[in-house]
Amino acid sequence: MTKVTVERVARSAVVHVRQSTAYQVTNNLESGRWQYGLVKRARRLGWDDIEVIDDDLGRSRGGIARPGFEKLPLHHILTNPVYAGAYAFGRRGAQVTIAGGRKHVIRSLRRKPGEWEVLIKDHHEGYITWLEFERNQELISDNANGKSYRGRRSVRNAARFYQVFADALVDKI
Repeated sequence: MTKVTVERVARSAVVHVRQSTAYQVTNNLESGRWQYGLVKRARRLGWDDIEVIDDDLGRSRGGIARPGFEKLPLHHILTNPVYAGAYAFGRRGAQVTIAGGRKHVIRSLRRKPGEWEVLIKDHHEGYITWLEFERNQELISDNANGKSYRGRRSVRNAARFYQVFADALVDKI
């Protein structure tokens, strides 16, 4: 029996592949295979939405930028309406099911903005405009494999994808 719940699988999974030095990347091949193998394991456990962060392989913490870690807060900025000056409540829904005589609650079902319980645009000063936020959501959605009716695929260079957004954000600050 697995301890991974339906609620947890409904969220995104992030696999951060980490080896601090170029020596480790070159010589610790088994460790690299094991870390990338976590993606297959996550799929077997039921995750569909899996992001692999491996941009900072071979970079130690001392004084070198680590884009793998930098992408995580940037993604949050791009997907949270508070950074566009909006107050939002009810962005996620809950679904209650009964299985095997037990109640199961899935709380992380994402809703479309039109389905949010409360949305107050221009609630406070944002880093980006609401129009830019909506455009970002469309770009992110279009670049998610298998999630766009337009049939587009993920960008080949995720680091470049995030850099474009980071540059736009820095221009606003």
